[in-house]
Amino acid sequence: MFTTGFYSLHVDRLVNRPVGARYCHVNAGWRWVNIYRMSENQTGSEEWPVAGGAVAIQVFDELNSLLRHEKFTKAPRISRFLKFVINEELAGRGARINGTQIAIEVYDRDQTFDPKTDPIVRVEAQRLRRILDKYYAGGGNQGKIQITIPKGGYRPSFRQPGQEPDSAGGVSTDLSLYPELPNNPVIAVLPFRNLAEAPGGDYFSVGFAGSLVTALTRFEVLEVIAQQSTAKYAGSAVDIRVAGRELGARFILEGTVQRDRGRIRVTVSLSDSEDGTQLWGEAYDRDLNTHQLFELEDLLTSAVIARVGDAFGAIPRLLAKEARGKPAESLETYEAIQRFFSYMGSFREEDYLEARNALEIAIKKEPDFAPVWSSLSILCCIDFMRGYTGKQGMDRYSWELANRAVSLDAGSSSAHLARCVSAYVNKNRETVISEGEKAIALNPNAVAVVSFAANLIGLAGEMERGISILEEVDKLNPFYPSWLLGLRCLDYYMKGRYEAALKLAGRFTHDSWSGKPLYTAAILGQLGKSKLAGQQLVNLKRLDPGFSEDPEAYLRQRYFFDDQVEKMLDGLVKAGL
Repeated sequence: MFTTGFYSLHVDRLVNRPVGARYCHVNAGWRWVNIYRMSENQTGSEEWPVAGGAVAIQVFDELNSLLRHEKFTKAPRISRFLKFVINEELAGRGARINGTQIAIEVYDRDQTFDPKTDPIVRVEAQRLRRILDKYYAGGGNQGKIQITIPKGGYRPSFRQPGQEPDSAGGVSTDLSLYPELPNNPVIAVLPFRNLAEAPGGDYFSVGFAGSLVTALTRFEVLEVIAQQSTAKYAGSAVDIRVAGRELGARFILEGTVQRDRGRIRVTVSLSDSEDGTQLWGEAYDRDLNTHQLFELEDLLTSAVIARVGDAFGAIPRLLAKEARGKPAESLETYEAIQRFFSYMGSFREEDYLEARNALEIAIKKEPDFAPVWSSLSILCCIDFMRGYTGKQGMDRYSWELANRAVSLDAGSSSAHLARCVSAYVNKNRETVISEGEKAIALNPNAVAVVSFAANLIGLAGEMERGISILEEVDKLNPFYPSWLLGLRCLDYYMKGRYEAALKLAGRFTHDSWSGKPLYTAAILGQLGKSKLAGQQLVNLKRLDPGFSEDPEAYLRQRYFFDDQVEKMLDGLVKAGL
């Protein structure tokens, strides 16, 4: 934090100055700093008392850089929020910034605004922090200042990149002295400790922690604390509960690195700083003679991130459990998205309705957040396939929602997955493959996204490609929903490997997923086990009444190729259809 006294910054925008020209001088006494910039058809001046003239110039430059970034140009309300609090801080009114003031000045609420019933400012502040964290963690900052909005308020903070927070004396373990932990999923990666005497381990420790931070920022629902903020914890024993409150992060990822005689051991643990509970831990032993360090760093990063941050990882599983039973109106946006993943893990109609209701409410609260639109798009695709609501045109509507998600954030893996799924129900094979590949490339560690996209890529004709991706996914996180085994089951079935297909179908644990009795009935029919197959047909008709109306049309809705439809029909006829 900069603690210099307040000075006055005078900003003039002159039409005829060369682009980028800037002249600064500081007068004795009051210290005026003049900044001249070209802005076509715009003249005028503003006077801002700021924390030091030079600092103010840097803040002004950094704010302009941020507002030109894609994430801000596509979120005008967030841009207004950031500009407002920066202007108030630079005008010397930072101490008076509050939620009601922001609601009235930025979000056009009136004097009756009540933050207890209208969470707009709190929700938008979370979004702003998330965008800033991803921007800085991803190396977006090239200036001399970083702008943050510390949790617990809305007043901006300015600091130099790499600057550690001020600390005086020892660290208190009295948790009542620290702010409350945030409700949203914020994670910090502490510096990994090098347990070896050889200094080479330090390079890997620092690089590995940085790689984890970068990979975590690709998960749109997570907020990731920048690596510079955690630097002060290097080389010291850390109380997880205190670190979490100091950083404003509920989840803490930490570990050790030890190299010895051509081998390396990396231990990683994820803890909940709310009570210090360890949520997940793993030790990785690798031979340095068969892996280059950079390759090893990538492999371990993928393994850790898939078990921690993915939709089926440790953090989302805990948060989904905590949000269970909460009314949709009180859910945070990330909790609404977790309801979507809960449905994808159960395929129960009641879970579908809950998820859809939660997402529709979340869109009203946070309309510029792409993952909400992409999740709703995928639900509409499923509605089209299963007819939950009976509404017409859900296939076309899902495409509109997916396009909205991509327009909000072209770098969102979930947005491109939504386009992939929507293209599947709209029978556009080429788009399924291209959008699926984009979704995977944008976040290769997101098991939920990657496995879903891989299944659809396989169904669209790239069977070997889809299966090879799924085999890699198995190594990262085996806890994804069993219905994602469907592509491999189909592959065995089409190759006539019915016993292998039946064994794989035995791993389907989702009794509400219609694919389970569909595949099992066809496989048993081919194996001549008509009695067991007939029971599966009864289950299929119960789960999905659309099958009974026109079995062939039902299959053509799900498969692109005639040989797949014909062979599935053959097995179902042998099952007693």
